[in-house]
Amino acid sequence: MKKTNVKTRYGSFTLEASEQGLYRLRFPRSAKAKRPAGSHHSQSLAQAAGILRKYVHGSPASFKRVPVDLSGYTPFEKKVLRTLAKVRPGDRISYQELAKRAGYPRASRAVGSVMRKNRLPIILPCHRVVRSGGALGGYSGGMAWKRKLLAIEAGEAT
Repeated sequence: MKKTNVKTRYGSFTLEASEQGLYRLRFPRSAKAKRPAGSHHSQSLAQAAGILRKYVHGSPASFKRVPVDLSGYTPFEKKVLRTLAKVRPGDRISYQELAKRAGYPRASRAVGSVMRKNRLPIILPCHRVVRSGGALGGYSGGMAWKRKLLAIEAGEAT
């Protein structure tokens, strides 16, 4: 596994990649940005790091062409995550609607479990998934991050 830190105004994100593609994204642990640890060791890391910097600073950015490694996920989880990847920036989708789009209309609770297990938040944008009534629901990166990511996409981040 190769990794790099991506310095942003919100701190230093950590990206990890396998030979198959991007494997994990970790949020900054504090508000202070750290120096990058190491260099980009793979094309997917370098590509994702550049896109992540643009995204966090509010510029239009798409992770669609970044290869991801979904090893370790079940076929159901992979289908849900691939469907999630199609949700556009600024859009929100309910757990129920995501389940329907993935072909499992009665699996909204299971979709919630997949969101909790998502190793690639932001890249596979689970922050865009909300409860049916529009309430934000939970977020593995913490609710402050969910609100911040949605604000970035709405052009409201400070």
